[in-house]
Amino acid sequence: MIRTRARPDDAEWAADATALAHGLTWLSNRLSARAVEAYRPFGLSAVGARVIRVLGETPSVHAAALSARIDIDPAATCRALKSLKERGWVYADEHRRLALTDSGLRLRDEVAALSEEMYRGLTLGFSAADRRQLTTYLMRLRENLPALSVLAGAVDPRARENR
Repeated sequence: MIRTRARPDDAEWAADATALAHGLTWLSNRLSARAVEAYRPFGLSAVGARVIRVLGETPSVHAAALSARIDIDPAATCRALKSLKERGWVYADEHRRLALTDSGLRLRDEVAALSEEMYRGLTLGFSAADRRQLTTYLMRLRENLPALSVLAGAVDPRARENR
């Protein structure tokens, strides 16, 4: 296990880390549940809504690049794409690049408006500076994600079994 030298504030840091982990997990679960509810009237899954939004921003993309961009498992992305194509919202050209149809573009506008409304509600009472600071912190957390892979390998229970 990777361990740094004990610091005087380790107990305080551990309490903060636990609160942060619980808070992020709770928020993620609630946001996912709200997204499912919000997109249901459109006949969309949360993944489908993300695909629609991203294709609206970056048309003419292959499925693998789309999956990487939205950071969703390729199988889940393919299932969402199949459903979106069947509904006439997405098409693939002769080079298998994906784009929105005219009805997909209209849906994108509705989904974008709903997403904006949801995030406005989520940040009620936040000043513009608060929103920028939150975004900065979230980006820093995102940048730190690769470190979790290293640490996970250090505490992987399967690795202990092989000792």
